Amino acid sequence: MQFDFRPAAYNLKMQPCPTDSKEDSMKRNDLSQIATSARALHRSTRQAARFLSALCLLCLLAASGCQEDKATVEPRVQSNPTDVPDAGNDSGPEKESISLFDGKSLSGWETIEFGGEEEIEVVAGEIQMGGGEALTGIGIDRDIEVPKINYEISLNAKRRDGNDFFCGLTFPVEDSHCTLVVGGWGGGVVGISNIDDRDASENETTVYKKFETEKWYPVRVRVTAEKITCWIGEEKLIDQSIVGRKISLRGGQMSLTTPIGICNFGTASSIKDIRIKKL
Repeated sequence: MQFDFRPAAYNLKMQPCPTDSKEDSMKRNDLSQIATSARALHRSTRQAARFLSALCLLCLLAASGCQEDKATVEPRVQSNPTDVPDAGNDSGPEKESISLFDGKSLSGWETIEFGGEEEIEVVAGEIQMGGGEALTGIGIDRDIEVPKINYEISLNAKRRDGNDFFCGLTFPVEDSHCTLVVGGWGGGVVGISNIDDRDASENETTVYKKFETEKWYPVRVRVTAEKITCWIGEEKLIDQSIVGRKISLRGGQMSLTTPIGICNFGTASSIKDIRIKKL
């Protein structure tokens, strides 16, 4: 009996020998069947190994993908319900304003004696101020304490007759005062008097706006340490920085309108809904 050896035992190939006996031939057939079974087993093992390798690779890729997904998911931050915005910020909760006019009388106000002023009376929930050749207006009772910074003051004003300012609103800015002029210098100038000793018609707050007679205009002024902001209706007309600037009144009789005053010049006007709130 002769053998042809190959690298693996199961590759054993039997070579017949003419002198083999019947018993040797049977043994040779048995060995041949064993070799065939070994080769089949090898193929199955190799296929199983490939399958296991592929399965391991898929598991590794899946695990890697999960880690990447986990790394890219940003945590959801839950806001603290106790966090409250700064009250001085526009986004903060609205503070309640205080009415400075009861709609029935001039309680809490005084008629300013400019000299030559026109009649002032409360009619149908509004303060009607006559118009003439002089200033006509009212000032808040000086016994009433008013804020000097970080506050808003608002009112509604309308021109009933005339062609000059129908609302001159004087207000404090820390230890100084100034006046928002609405409809002055021929009827259309809006501005603040004074900034660096220049009045509303000649400083950077000067704005020109058309005002209709017998129409109510909401006026709002916000005062902070950094700036003065003024609105007519929903329109922001003035947003003036006051850092390093001199704030003052125009002079003359306007000093009588402090700390808070409302007046007109050469124009009949009405005022209502006067309110103030701290920021």
